[in-house]
Amino acid sequence: MTGRLSRASRSRILRMRILTCALVALGFTGCGPSDQTADLQIVATVGSDTISKEDYDHLIDLSRQGRPFIATDNPSIVPKPRDILTELVKGLLLDQELQARGLTVDSGTSSRDTLAEAIAGEFDPTTEELRQWFEANTHRFSRKAQLRFLNAPLPPDHEQKAGETATEEFFGLCEAADTAEAGKRRWGDIGWIQAGHAPWWPRTQWTPAAVGTTRRHDWPDGRLLLTQAMHFRPPAQFRFDQVVNHCRQGLKTEAIQAEIRRILLRRAQETSIVIVDETLDFELDPVLIARTEPGPALETLDPALGDATTMVRIAGGTFTTGSTDAEIDERVRICKRYVEPALGEGSCARWKYEDEIQRRVMVKPFFMDRTEVRWEDYELFVEATRHRPLPELWSGEPGFPVANVNLEDAQAYCRWRGKRLPTADEWEFAARGVEGRRYPWGFESPDGTRANFCDSRCPKAWHNFNHDDGFAGPAPVGSFPAGATPEGLLDMGGNIREWTATINGDRADVKGGGFFNAIDDMIAADVRRNRLEVRDPTIGFRCVKNSPEAGSGGMP
Repeated sequence: MTGRLSRASRSRILRMRILTCALVALGFTGCGPSDQTADLQIVATVGSDTISKEDYDHLIDLSRQGRPFIATDNPSIVPKPRDILTELVKGLLLDQELQARGLTVDSGTSSRDTLAEAIAGEFDPTTEELRQWFEANTHRFSRKAQLRFLNAPLPPDHEQKAGETATEEFFGLCEAADTAEAGKRRWGDIGWIQAGHAPWWPRTQWTPAAVGTTRRHDWPDGRLLLTQAMHFRPPAQFRFDQVVNHCRQGLKTEAIQAEIRRILLRRAQETSIVIVDETLDFELDPVLIARTEPGPALETLDPALGDATTMVRIAGGTFTTGSTDAEIDERVRICKRYVEPALGEGSCARWKYEDEIQRRVMVKPFFMDRTEVRWEDYELFVEATRHRPLPELWSGEPGFPVANVNLEDAQAYCRWRGKRLPTADEWEFAARGVEGRRYPWGFESPDGTRANFCDSRCPKAWHNFNHDDGFAGPAPVGSFPAGATPEGLLDMGGNIREWTATINGDRADVKGGGFFNAIDDMIAADVRRNRLEVRDPTIGFRCVKNSPEAGSGGMP
């Protein structure tokens, strides 16, 4: 339970403190000036425990150092009061759990670590459980083809200027580079990277056959960079018997996270949490307290938390992906009207849309997020998991869809929520429905009420001057209810484009038009392919999870 104390309630607490201290004179209890001062500096009460202003300020100081939970090393960034108080409340709730279990915290450790050790002591998975976990996480036990490189930046006046440098001369040149500036490391092994482009020089291609060769690159500032492909490591997919110990550790970590999250959820729901400090104008939601802790989706820990407003069930079925001839004709017609005048003749050639190959696909039932993931949800994930934060330059506002995340970021967030990214087929099926809608909302052409696309406010040359959707950039999620699918999914056409889990080589399919896309890109079949590491202000994501009849991990 949560709440805030009214001014009258705070007055009653003060009178009780005064009465308590008055009893000191009669010898019934103990109280002194320092106790009175401490009582009057209470920030919040958590059951019978309290959070003092001193503890609150101390955690702010720690957080400015980049730890324990605010992912920044900038001392000028002050963490949010809600986040500070949430962490303090979590600590008290875990302390209460330790007391209930009769456990004590050793010096130099924490309540969370002590609980984790106790939970781990009870962990004893069967071989079948380990194998099931392995089969669900085979992506963790695969390795791409990789190359190891050695680089040697040489001074501009070095005598070696040959286009190809013999391998036997390479280490001599490295030594010369190392001594060119005394006390500075100038070369070394940079480790394994994926086979393909050499580091810092994307125009140079490397293959396994190039191992042992050395190449020269002239930098614009006159420096010479020598790069040698030292060793090649082929791709591999490991077997269960090779990684069984890793599986045990991974499953144990998940079990500990799930149990600690369950403890926080249960205790937060059972404990009265009252914010006393009137300068903190918010309440603490028990569900939010548990959600900031890594672990499985809260809905799987407590089915009562399943919220039908956050996800939409897609029944599944068989449909045809890609654009029909009629849809391609319409896209070409719209493109020629709005895009070709800006980009020139040939920019709307029909062949550019024919890569959306039509095929029949069967999709199993699943649940999909009703809206795109918001900035504040992603910030909770970063703070809870210490995932790499987005640069401050790319920060957004609450209510708006998160963007500038690459594929790995999106996948990590969905896993944290106990979900996953949709495949391109699942995404398109959710947008089209069993009736094969042309656009997420139906067959009517886009306008300013259904989607946020490049309209009259858009700064791009291909803007559509006939419509005004109200936004020059992204809009808060769910701002276009008229563009919802019949099932209730919002912003499937427009606002921001969305990552999917469908990967083709070094690129992943991105679905759904965005606020900078032309009006013809709102069609449900539209697909772009972006490099996996791309961070783009027009690309975000939403998550899905299996329905129970489609396999494990579905919503209850």
